[in-house]
Amino acid sequence: MKHALLCAAVGLASLTALPEAGAQATPFVGQITPTIASYCPRGWANANGQLLAIAEYDALFSLYGTIYGGNGTTNFALPDLRGRMAGGQGSGPGLTTRVQGSMYGQDDTTLSTSQMAQHTHTMASSSSAPTTPEIQNGVLGTFPAGVPAYAPGNSSDLTQTLNPQTVGSTGGSQPVPLQQPYAVVNYCVALFGIYPSRS
Repeated sequence: MKHALLCAAVGLASLTALPEAGAQATPFVGQITPTIASYCPRGWANANGQLLAIAEYDALFSLYGTIYGGNGTTNFALPDLRGRMAGGQGSGPGLTTRVQGSMYGQDDTTLSTSQMAQHTHTMASSSSAPTTPEIQNGVLGTFPAGVPAYAPGNSSDLTQTLNPQTVGSTGGSQPVPLQQPYAVVNYCVALFGIYPSRS
């Protein structure tokens, strides 16, 4: 039983799935791996955008360059995956082209009028004829206090702002969340390992 629990704990220590039994355990330089541990193991660094010295990590720099930042003379930056998901570069069918090293997306957005779907608003009305044909104080037709009003069908003056008694505003202009459901893990970058060959 203890052996089974130990195996389960070891299996949960990393979300990286090996393609087959006996696969290479040494990581590739620059490889990014998620882990549920609160820290990155020795030889790995948090993917938090930190700057590294080129002189100390020249192999990693030869792969990353300044794609993720740095001056390219004395330092370079690791990818910053804090609060972000990793996405593939290029453009899939019907999708926007994504450039490696670029940042996309945001937590939320506030819709503008042009982004809203076409819609209508209800308008307070009455079956009684108005006592005056003109718009007065933003109300279409004058009625006793508390009685709704409506616009005559032959009205030509459509430039005035309606009084809230006729058509009220709604909504709170609050940001709309854009986040998909996700579980937070720790992303680590391999500082050393096998240099990836193109062939």
